[in-house]
Amino acid sequence: MNNEMKTALSQPAELTEVEFSVDLFTEASDSLSQRLGLDYLRIGGGVAALMTNDPTGFYWSRVLGLGWTEPITDDLVAEILNWYRAHGGSSVVFQVSPIVPQSDWEPVLERAGFTAGGSWVKCIRDTSPPITPLTDLQIRPLTEADGQRYAEVYWAGFEFEDPLFIEWMERQPTMDRWRTFGAFDGDDLAAVGAIFLNGDFGGMSGAATLPAFRNRGAQGALIAVRIEAAAMEGCSWVISETGAETEDDPNPSLHNLHRHGFTDLYDRRNWRIQLADQ
Repeated sequence: MNNEMKTALSQPAELTEVEFSVDLFTEASDSLSQRLGLDYLRIGGGVAALMTNDPTGFYWSRVLGLGWTEPITDDLVAEILNWYRAHGGSSVVFQVSPIVPQSDWEPVLERAGFTAGGSWVKCIRDTSPPITPLTDLQIRPLTEADGQRYAEVYWAGFEFEDPLFIEWMERQPTMDRWRTFGAFDGDDLAAVGAIFLNGDFGGMSGAATLPAFRNRGAQGALIAVRIEAAAMEGCSWVISETGAETEDDPNPSLHNLHRHGFTDLYDRRNWRIQLADQ
């Protein structure tokens, strides 16, 4: 994939991630939204998302999609941070595509007190047929009846068992813009995966396998079925994000994406600030 194509794909890829974050927030009930401390602000062409009671530490309180429609300035960053402070945020992560037209946004974040941390890899592939997955598990779409178990497997796979998170995600199999799938061993739900539909793009998220069922091809099969689902819904591209790897810290999820035809669009740094220290 040449640089011109990567540039053309980067903005809609980032905005798809913006929209699936917003969709999950807006689909939460008022009661659950209050208990999790959910809020978001559309600003600067992107979104600032907030979860005040986030046991993951940072994933749900982050700023995405900036730098495309207007520049990232000191005033814009200050406005965003003031919004987080006013709404009870304690930490914020900025995630900006390195392909944005602006070249001087990193010093803006440094002046505001952000520190550069690890990177995520944005991966992409078209919706041409995937390779045939090798697994002894049965792959099928999930329904409303599977909702609670879907959420339990999702969070257990990430080693979070917060009851609020389970309540939040159990509706995902019925949400209009999501398609969710499970890998079953008989009646046991072993692994799950979801994809968000955003026009020409599908955004994969929510992939997790219970420890007892790992190394049986579940995630490869769930990648394949989600690519097929995106194609059936009229998408041309599928994206996913996962942690960048180093020699000391390899990432099997990244290798799995590569095996199924994904290519790296770019590495995206995490810029983090602790508001409680400000």
